[in-house]
Amino acid sequence: MDTRLERAVARAKRRFMGDLKSRYGISEDDIRVVVKPRGRGYVSMYRSRSQYDGSPLFWISGSLESAAAELGESLEDVAYDCIAHEYGHAVHEFAAAQDAGLWRLVERGWGYDEEPFAEGFVWLFRGLAGTDDKTRYAGVLRRYRALAFEGEGS
Repeated sequence: MDTRLERAVARAKRRFMGDLKSRYGISEDDIRVVVKPRGRGYVSMYRSRSQYDGSPLFWISGSLESAAAELGESLEDVAYDCIAHEYGHAVHEFAAAQDAGLWRLVERGWGYDEEPFAEGFVWLFRGLAGTDDKTRYAGVLRRYRALAFEGEGS
């Protein structure tokens, strides 16, 4: 079944992956985004540790449609924000588990709380982050790219 929500999510995923590559040089092989039409209690979610099984897995629930309507935004834009937010969770998890230097960058900028870090990805990818945040995120993403995709430190 190819629903309006699934099409919007597919477009948002392509757009996010293109922005990730063009802005930060990160070429994810694939981010898995699965629409769960009957998902309840969440709009989107990162499947913890899924990045270590090949690629990050994000779930987007059918409640995204009502969230987009409530916000007065397009399904694609809200799905894009969800993907950016969940990608922030994956980067945070990687930093905490894989590299003390990367973790220090995250901790200095956002403390230990994962949510502000992940939510900041929405602002960053929407082009709304302030200069200081853009600089901090760019440093984190450069280090993340070097470690996760270029083999530095392995």
